[in-house]
Amino acid sequence: AAMPPPGVGAPPTPAAPSQTMVADSLNASSQWWAKLEILEAEGQPPQEVFLSAESVVVGRTPQANVILPVPYVSRTHCTLRLDQSGAGLPCRLVVRDTSSNGTFINGNLVGKNSEASLCVGERLTFSRAQQFPRATLAQLRSPAGTASEPSSAAKPATPGAP
Repeated sequence: AAMPPPGVGAPPTPAAPSQTMVADSLNASSQWWAKLEILEAEGQPPQEVFLSAESVVVGRTPQANVILPVPYVSRTHCTLRLDQSGAGLPCRLVVRDTSSNGTFINGNLVGKNSEASLCVGERLTFSRAQQFPRATLAQLRSPAGTASEPSSAAKPATPGAP
């Protein structure tokens, strides 16, 4: 069998080692419903994190789904979940603050044990004093199997076709 040329198929080398770790189970699924971009420092490329679990824990503990190993991030800092109730929230990604230092959406405190919705383009930070790491909601979509977005297969190929 022919060997591929060097560098083909190899993962790209990151500019700087990323501290943020993501549970394998989270990125493994193609059934993701939200994409976060986590920025650890100014000028670094963001790390894309795809949320596929029903609820996602962000924190410092190794048991978290998204691990941010910095001292001011609580062990279980916040939980992200998809709101499927359509309960009139402006956006379907719900952030529950379970931290000591606070979880902030665009600089506004969510409040311990309170919930707020995060919309596409909004920024999540994990301390009033620190701007990094921070997460931006890059994309939100309906998870597979929900009826809110019909698949293209359900539409007829030509309008009015029998």
